Amino acid sequence: MNDFRENSYRLGRRPVKQGPRPLLIGTWNVQTLWAAGKLELLRNEMKRFRYDVIGISEVRWTGKGKTPHADFIWSGEETVHMRGVGFLLSAQAKKALIGYNPISSRIISVRLSTEVITKTDKKDIIILTGDWNAKIGSENADWKSVMEYAQQYKDSCRRVKKSARQDKEHWINDQCEQAEKGLNIGNTREAYSLLKTLRSEFVPRLNGIRDQRGTMLQAKDDIKQRWTQYCSSLYKDSGGRDAMVKELEDITPPGNEESQDILNSEVQTAIRALKRNKSPGSDGITAEMLQAGGEQLARQIHNLCNKA
Repeated sequence: MNDFRENSYRLGRRPVKQGPRPLLIGTWNVQTLWAAGKLELLRNEMKRFRYDVIGISEVRWTGKGKTPHADFIWSGEETVHMRGVGFLLSAQAKKALIGYNPISSRIISVRLSTEVITKTDKKDIIILTGDWNAKIGSENADWKSVMEYAQQYKDSCRRVKKSARQDKEHWINDQCEQAEKGLNIGNTREAYSLLKTLRSEFVPRLNGIRDQRGTMLQAKDDIKQRWTQYCSSLYKDSGGRDAMVKELEDITPPGNEESQDILNSEVQTAIRALKRNKSPGSDGITAEMLQAGGEQLARQIHNLCNKA
C-alpha cells in the first residue's frame, strides 16, 4: 500500500519525466516607443504572453542603456529619434543577463545564461532575431486582410497617443493647480516640489563604463575589474611623498599662538545662515527659534562660545 502511494499517478496517463522548458524568444516592430506611456503599454501587452526575450525594433529612443527596472535594454541614434533596437526581458531573463553590447541603432547583442532560464547545460548558442520584412512588387490582392489589420493597428495607435497626450495635459493641469493653492496658503515647499517634478525629464541610467582604451564594457565582471583598476590608480603613490609632507609642515602655523575670540558678527551671520524647516537636534531648538531671538540671543550665544 505504501509503495502504491509513493509511486501513484493519475489513471490513464503514464508518468513522464519533464525536461527543461524551452527558451521563449519573439520579435515585435512597435513602430515607436518615443511617446508618453508607450513602454508601459508594451509591458502590459506582453503580460498576456509567456516569453523570456522579445526583440524590439523601431524603438526610436536616443542613446543606449537600460531602464531602472533593468527589463528593457536599447540602442539608438545619438541625437535623432529614428530607428533603434532593444530587448524586453522577463523576470527570469533579467537574472540570467550576463551582459549586452549596444553596437548601433540597428544592431544590439545580449548574452544570457541558459542555466538560469531553462536549467540546461552550459553552452553558447547564437540566436539571430530581427525585423525581417520585405515586399516586392505592387500586387496586394492576397494582402487585403493584412492591410486592413495594419490600418486598424495604426488607427488604434493614433487613439492611444491622443489619449496619452490628453491624460498628460490633465495631470499637468492638476499639478499646477495644487502648486498654485500651495503658494496661496504659504506652503512654498510643496509648491516648489511640484514645480521641480514638472520640470524634471526622464534620464536613462547607463550601467556601462569605458575602459582605458575607450571601449564600452557591459559584462558585470569586466565592470567590476575596471572599477578596481580605477580606484587602485587613485591611491597609487607615484613618489614625492616626503617632499609633500615637508611642504605641509612648512605651511602649517605654529601651535603656540593664542586663540582669537569669536566675533559677535560671526555669530549673527551663522544664525542667519541656518536653514529653516529642518528637524531640531537633541536640545529641541530649531533654526526658527534661534533666528527669532534677535540680537539679544545672539549676544548670549557669543558669550557662551568664547567661554568654551
